[in-house]
Amino acid sequence: MQNGKVDVVGVANYAFYPSPELTSVVLPNSTLFIGTGAFQECTSLENVDLGDGLESIGEYAFNGCSVLKSITLPDNVESLGKGAFQYSGLTAITLPDNVESLGQYAFQYSGLTAITIPDKVEGIPMGCFLGCTSLEIVDFGAGLKSIGENAFSGCRSLKSVTIPDNVETILHDGFGFCENLEEVNLGAGLKVLGEFAFEGCDKLKAITIPDKVETIERYCVRDCSALEKVVLGNSLKTIEHGAFEGCPNIAEVTSKNPVPPAIEMFDSRPFDSVVYEEAVLRVPIGSGDAYREAPEWEKFINIVETGLGGVGDVSNDAVGVTAEGGSIEIAGAGNAQVEVYNLSGQLVYSGQSTTIGGLDRSIYIVRVAGHTFKVVL
Repeated sequence: MQNGKVDVVGVANYAFYPSPELTSVVLPNSTLFIGTGAFQECTSLENVDLGDGLESIGEYAFNGCSVLKSITLPDNVESLGKGAFQYSGLTAITLPDNVESLGQYAFQYSGLTAITIPDKVEGIPMGCFLGCTSLEIVDFGAGLKSIGENAFSGCRSLKSVTIPDNVETILHDGFGFCENLEEVNLGAGLKVLGEFAFEGCDKLKAITIPDKVETIERYCVRDCSALEKVVLGNSLKTIEHGAFEGCPNIAEVTSKNPVPPAIEMFDSRPFDSVVYEEAVLRVPIGSGDAYREAPEWEKFINIVETGLGGVGDVSNDAVGVTAEGGSIEIAGAGNAQVEVYNLSGQLVYSGQSTTIGGLDRSIYIVRVAGHTFKVVL
């Protein structure tokens, strides 16, 4: 209290909800928080000065403020609540470097045209930018690790997306129905690519699945009618049903894994029939027979072995894999994990032994210490 006046430290929950006649708000620097729904449905609110002391904006605080076009957040703001600017007319906002968390649906159906995610934000939550049809530019912060369900679904003005290497997960429908998305660059750290992640991106022309992804979930890239080129990472183990369904123009599929990934068929195949008939399937040298014999992969008519850095001679001078007396001998790998697959893609040995015996005379794929070898017994 100064000069008989009480400092305002916050705006109470639903304090001005609804006040359709309110056009302008100026908050003193002493204001630390804006409560839930404080200015919700203030449909004439155009100008907002939040003061320098503000730290948090509560759930639905400016929800439905349809004529609010821009707002400046003070540097002290650390969090935005669920639906904070949902259904607002907001076209421009700068998120301060101190922002650590964004609420679910924080900007859903707002008018944003561009957004920069601060480095302290580790996750973009469910529906955060869902239906932001004017959003054209997204710069992701260096600290981002996850993109949640429906995070950018329906952002039909997005044309290009570059996902940082720190991002490990893109969940259900993360970029679904981004109708004008032409280019996607997925970071090397990506591990989980969720179902429907890029469904309906019908201008997307190419996609490369990073090497750490083990499963492409169902309908992940469904109905991308312009898709022409697909590259599958070298650790991919499973492609779920319908993953590339509705992508009839795929002309080239490159699979970097010498062991054919398992293909799940529940109610649909992962590729359209025309892709099996007309596309070229490129696989690592020495693994052509494995793909020709593997379930579903054998439907590709054009299978070509290509030098992809996956199979061939010894790929590291420190590691050696040879066939001796009916056994596979491993040298120079220390205690590294060893995996041996037959040409059908079945794992026939997993462990740390340097001598692996008891195998039938055949061709095997050996993976050890991050390298892959072909061995004939």
